[in-house]
Amino acid sequence: MKIEHIEAMVVKAPVPGIESWQAASFAVPFRWAESTLVKVTTDDGTVGWGEVHAPVAPEVTKSIVDVLIAPALLGADPLDTAPLWDRMYALMRPRGHALGFMPEAMSGVDIALFDIAGKALGVPCYTLLGGLQQARVRTYASVLQWLEPHLLAEVAARHRDAGFTAMKLKVGQDPAIDRRKVEAARGAVGLDMDLMADANCRYTVAEAVAMARVLEEHAVVWFEEPLPPEDVAGYRELRSKVDVAIAGGECECTHYRFGELLAQRTFDVIQPDICRAGGLTACHRIGVLASAHNVRVAPHVSIGSAIHIVASLHWAASERQAFIHEYPVFDNPLVDDLLTDPIDWRDGHLHVGDAPGLGMTVREDVVERYRVA
Repeated sequence: MKIEHIEAMVVKAPVPGIESWQAASFAVPFRWAESTLVKVTTDDGTVGWGEVHAPVAPEVTKSIVDVLIAPALLGADPLDTAPLWDRMYALMRPRGHALGFMPEAMSGVDIALFDIAGKALGVPCYTLLGGLQQARVRTYASVLQWLEPHLLAEVAARHRDAGFTAMKLKVGQDPAIDRRKVEAARGAVGLDMDLMADANCRYTVAEAVAMARVLEEHAVVWFEEPLPPEDVAGYRELRSKVDVAIAGGECECTHYRFGELLAQRTFDVIQPDICRAGGLTACHRIGVLASAHNVRVAPHVSIGSAIHIVASLHWAASERQAFIHEYPVFDNPLVDDLLTDPIDWRDGHLHVGDAPGLGMTVREDVVERYRVA
């Protein structure tokens, strides 16, 4: 079996009300549900699908797949997932591209190769990662917008009633407003629901310490990305001063970077994104390091497609340290319509099946409907 064709496709789908979102301090706001999908085809006709998490500029990662990665992998054995990951990484390693678009593009190809390998061997992707640790993974409802406190209370109650046992809300807007948000959400659901707070890197250490006190007062499970990702010393200082768990890592790529962060005890909970950090190969390696350092894992997903969620679920199902999984809660055609069979979410959990590969069938008519490049 040999890799015959690698195709990267940019897809963008409308999301109702997205223009009014104030999700975080991003310089460029969300405009679509958008992603780069990767389709790898072998000489015997086997097809694997992957995804790249590169919101706002998915066209960049498509170019990397087309220009750099595809020529380097054509003709290779798709079952050689680890050697091919190392080959992709080596392409730009001496040129300083260890983070960002390059490993993001690699992620989509790596996931597609695992999909092919699982199909060829007749096993699910989680088996290729060492076996099934958990057939279902607890999820939290991820609220991506800044909402007024009274609206957040309504949303929290609605998600609790839908079966979620945990929810993440956005903070970092204003200290007084943030306090009211946390109070409103906790007041709406009591202790029936775990709450997490995500600041998307908006605080200084002093501000984060003050906010952490509020979160501790309301039994919030973790405080996510309070500081910029580059401020590793700040994270270590923050962890020494607060009791609430500090979470982060969605911006990071590869096991090399996570190895440094884990060794420095930067986070209590790490949040690798499988479509950014380097795919299943890199995330499996990250999981081994997390286990060695006894740090919990909460996989990150965001405003992409169903492939993102399915691939991440296979990793979480194989990962002993994974204790909860993000689940965005908004209408997204790339999630709702892309697969012939919907994602199996029920009773607050994602359930993984036993079909070969990623166990999904992509509707290529839906891909073409939203494809822009």
